[in-house]
Amino acid sequence: MSTIEVFDGFSTGWGASANDLLADFSGVLIYSSQYLEWKEERIVPKFSYHFTHYAYLRPEELGNNAAERL
Repeated sequence: MSTIEVFDGFSTGWGASANDLLADFSGVLIYSSQYLEWKEERIVPKFSYHFTHYAYLRPEELGNNAAERL
């Protein structure tokens, strides 16, 4: 994911931040440490989505429909 964050950082419509890179690193760290310690995945992250009206302000960047926004 860090590669995607770097490309986003050079894009005019998006941007990478230290928090993005920290989240990527944390995800890899949590996942790999489970296998080193327990040899299995015990902590399973979950995904959630919250609809926002900001997408209507910039549909070219945030998506034109629900599938693109997700």
